[in-house]
Amino acid sequence: MIWTILMIGGLDSTDLLSEVEYLHMTPEGITIQSAPSLPCKMAYASITADVDGGNVYVIGGEAKWPNGSETNDQVFRFDVEHEVCTELPKLLNGRSRASAFTLGSNLYVVGGKNVSGRFSSMECLDLKDLLSGWRGCGPRLEPGRYGHASCVLGSWVYVSGGVPTYQSLLRWHPGGKHWEEMEGMRYQYKYPGMACVTSKKSLVYVTGGFDIFTEVYDPSKNIWTQLAPLPDSRRLIGFLYIHPLGQIVVPGGKQNKDPTDTIYIYNVKANNWTLSDTRLPKAKYAASVVAIPKPHP
Repeated sequence: MIWTILMIGGLDSTDLLSEVEYLHMTPEGITIQSAPSLPCKMAYASITADVDGGNVYVIGGEAKWPNGSETNDQVFRFDVEHEVCTELPKLLNGRSRASAFTLGSNLYVVGGKNVSGRFSSMECLDLKDLLSGWRGCGPRLEPGRYGHASCVLGSWVYVSGGVPTYQSLLRWHPGGKHWEEMEGMRYQYKYPGMACVTSKKSLVYVTGGFDIFTEVYDPSKNIWTQLAPLPDSRRLIGFLYIHPLGQIVVPGGKQNKDPTDTIYIYNVKANNWTLSDTRLPKAKYAASVVAIPKPHP
């Protein structure tokens, strides 16, 4: 199965976006397909998917631009097969620039910010018991942070970078009483892209932020290894994804002061980056991006 990247919302140079797009990855390259737009415009929203990719969850974000004064507490479930968007119970605290993940039947969101400051708290929603709504759960992520990234390896969730903890890597598993601090990254990352990958080895990749660095973390050895850097710095990429072709895909983001429509592809085996011939329909950054096992049409 060749997986697909789903991009939702984001910002162009002037406004929030509601567009939903599929980036289909094949050995021949990337093709882009539009899907029905969200019922509202949003950026800086957290995103995650079911284990099987059947449902995608878009959480919080910012509902006003350019001052970002309205932090969104809405949560949407996007049914990938039927391309239907349903609103779920609202967050206890509206938050943007957080990160989200699923473990078991629970949907989690951790960290983020609103006009009052940074969050260290985590909220969770039992997807089998939606009527009970969101609740506070798990240990606090101290210090509070935003602009970080997270991903899941087995039963562990890893959180990297962000403000003000640019070089940190933490992990936690359900039932754990605290976040465990792991070996820190070599470089500082604000709004990085991140992916947890399980193939021959379980690895964590991080890139982007406000610089060009790329690193890979080996949990079995608790060490980071530096990889080939991005050709140019880009931030607010929202996502870093490795698909079965053995490639990292970085779509869009903010390059210097402007949004970009370019897509960079990293070849894991060759340890090099190339610029895709395919461009996004619109230059954008701060989009919510996730990988799903949707076949190419």
